[in-house]
Order: sequence, then structure tokens, then C-alpha cells
Amino acid sequence: MIEKDLYTLRIVTPEDDAAAIAGLIRRSFATVAEQFGLTAKNCPMHPAFTTRASFEAFLSAGNQCFCLARVQNAFGLARVQNFEPLLIGFAALVPVEKGIMELTRLCVAPEQRHSGHGTRLLDTAINTARQSGAGKVIIGIINEHAALKNWYLAYGFRELKKKSYAHLPFVVCEMEYIL
Repeated sequence: MIEKDLYTLRIVTPEDDAAAIAGLIRRSFATVAEQFGLTAKNCPMHPAFTTRASFEAFLSAGNQCFCLARVQNAFGLARVQNFEPLLIGFAALVPVEKGIMELTRLCVAPEQRHSGHGTRLLDTAINTARQSGAGKVIIGIINEHAALKNWYLAYGFRELKKKSYAHLPFVVCEMEYIL
């Protein structure tokens, strides 16, 4: 018998478990921090170092956040008693100025990657930005993260510029997606 998982992608609210979402963000970005030598000392604002308090502040600032979770199998049954949805991914849209939204913190749990979950989160963010009247979505990524940059380019983003910031130990690649 084949079981097919069902997923829910929804807007995060203050009633959600901030500690669990912060943990997902931290765990998902830990691979990036390790790959590029980022630490809480040399890059304290990187999502790999998200705390419950910093996530709650981010959410309360009015940013639109989405989470993706596996909720049940196709038969509508939990696999185990007291089943809790498994958080798989997260993304946020931050209003920058009229007509522009920044996509930030898009992440998928390491063991769930390469299954289309990131694209599903990105589709939702793009459609939400479009419905809100934005004309474009911008992102900033680690320029040296070639796989991620290529993923965004394949989706339709275009590279705008590379920029160094004194407080960051890497070059940022700024990209945009015209809606």
C-alpha cells in the first residue's frame, strides 16, 4: 500500500509555535552557515542564528510569513498517535517600498530538500506579492552560493548587482523577479 503525504501551506500567525518555526529556520540555514563559515560572531543576523525572540519580533513587525507542513497521509490518518504536523519549510515577504517586496528566509528542512517544497514556497510568495499589488520581488543571497543562485535564475529571477557590506563576511548577490 502506498501512502501519500498531504501538506498544508499557510500564513503564520502569532498563535503558531514560534519556537518550532525558529528551530526549523535555524536547522535549515545551519547547512549554509557551515558551508560558508558563518558563525554567531561573524554574522549574528544570519537566519542560522534565529531565536524564538528574534522570530517573534520579525513576525510582529508585520512581515507576511508562510510555513509548509506535512499534516497526514492520503487516508486522513495520522501515522502515529498524538501526531504533530512536521514543519518542512518557511518563507517570508517583507514590504520594502510601494510595489516592492523582499523575499527572505526561504528555507526547507535539509532532509526534505529536492522534493519541490522550495518551489512551492516560492510560488506562494510570488503569487502573494502579485496579489498584494507588488510589481517585483527582490532577494539577497550569498553570491558564492552557486546552486541557490542558479535555482533562482532558473525560476526567472535576474541578477541585479553584487554588493559587499562591512558587517557581512560574504558578498551579497541582489536579484529581482518582475511580476
